[in-house]
Amino acid sequence: MSNCPDNENVYTMEEMVAFLKKGDMSYFDPLFLRFHPLVNKFCTMYRVRTMEREDLYQESRIVLLEAVQLYDRDKGLKFAAYYKLLLQHHIYNLLRKDTAMKRRIDYEAISYDFLHDKNNTENNLHFYKKVDASSPESILEVKEATMDYFDQLSDFEQEVFRFYLEGLDKKEIAVRINSTLDQVQNAYDRCRQKLKRSLL
Repeated sequence: MSNCPDNENVYTMEEMVAFLKKGDMSYFDPLFLRFHPLVNKFCTMYRVRTMEREDLYQESRIVLLEAVQLYDRDKGLKFAAYYKLLLQHHIYNLLRKDTAMKRRIDYEAISYDFLHDKNNTENNLHFYKKVDASSPESILEVKEATMDYFDQLSDFEQEVFRFYLEGLDKKEIAVRINSTLDQVQNAYDRCRQKLKRSLL
């Protein structure tokens, strides 16, 4: 039987957590309601590309349940601060996974473009081993070989390479990132050498 009163605000968060730990789940939604401002703030601050806002709300509820289960009042930390730490850590993990997924898509796009770009294949083929574009096994091999490619690039090299993939020429890239043409050319050459080593 629920002990939750009509006005649940008479209880502190720690008291509501204690009721939840005893199995009275009627306090869960009222407790989560108190964290709506925090959840809204985090949903605005942190954009996870693969998730809708409602998905982040569901993730926040899952983290709240985990926080209730793990919370130890005797350690002296207020529950609000404890939940905030867990939620922020969880969102950071989601962002890391989201970034990793985006990188994977970028890697696969590089592999696919290399295998199917008829205009550039002949000019660039001497940089790479021969690949059978019709073979799924061969395509997978290239994708796996380039999984860590961007991790090998410096921040400057990544910037140059991304703009190059977007279709900018080296002069345009130099203007865009406020660098000299020689700096861009050198970074571009390093990118090609690193990509060559990834695929050989």
